[in-house]
Amino acid sequence: MPKDISVTFPEKQSLGSLYVAEQAFPHLRKWVGEARGKVVVQLVDERMLGVALGSVGWEGLSNTDEKELALLESLDVSTCQFSERSFANSTELKNLSEIRLDYLKIGDAELRLLRRFAGLKTIWLTGTEITDNGVREFKEFPQITNLVLKSTGVTDQGIGNMGEIASLHGLNLPTQITDRGLDYLKCFPSLKRLDLSFTKITNEGLKRIADLPVLTELYLNDTTLGDDGLVHLQNLKNLRSIFLSGTRISDAGLNHLESCTHLEHLELRDTRATEIGVARLRSRLTNCAIFGP
Repeated sequence: MPKDISVTFPEKQSLGSLYVAEQAFPHLRKWVGEARGKVVVQLVDERMLGVALGSVGWEGLSNTDEKELALLESLDVSTCQFSERSFANSTELKNLSEIRLDYLKIGDAELRLLRRFAGLKTIWLTGTEITDNGVREFKEFPQITNLVLKSTGVTDQGIGNMGEIASLHGLNLPTQITDRGLDYLKCFPSLKRLDLSFTKITNEGLKRIADLPVLTELYLNDTTLGDDGLVHLQNLKNLRSIFLSGTRISDAGLNHLESCTHLEHLELRDTRATEIGVARLRSRLTNCAIFGP
């Protein structure tokens, strides 16, 4: 049921851009205007209110009433400077569940500062300087659901350093990840969405994917995967979407997918599959939307 949310920001200068985001990852956003003065936003179920901080940066939070900050569940600070001093102005973000820190100059030390947001469920860290040591911090977030680690310094060992995180549903990993890193995925028994695009995994590595029984979305775009790897996906009965664009998959590999009658979405652009092979697969997977070759 839609409800109107009234939020009052400082009049003198805009805090940034206000948006409404889906609670489900990847939290698609609809921009609704400037975070300035009194704003009335209509929220429906499964949506959350957020702000992308503008030129005023973190300091603008100190000029916003505690009651108003408590209404914000999402915060995008990817265009701001980030430091421990910045967090002095963010203590009233009591209901924050998502934070976007993409491409900021932050490392392992700064990651520890996120502990004050005990309710964080989604953390975006694309292009940051965090390493295998920093990811140990994720164990301190009992509700963490989604982690985006693309273009970071995290390696195979870093996945192991994260330990067991039973709450983790989604994981986006950087390009340097290899088959060795996949050995640690069993520590995330609730994993539903896994993005391994552009990584260095091989056909052999997909054996580890078979140990993720609740996996529903798998992104393997632009890897060196070939036909033999797909055999390891046949027993993943909850798998609904597979993204294989830019791989070495051919018609021979598509034969392994014919038994995956539970599939609903399959991407095969820029592969070695032919129109004939895809047409044959479509006749077998009648409920699956197939894109490509």
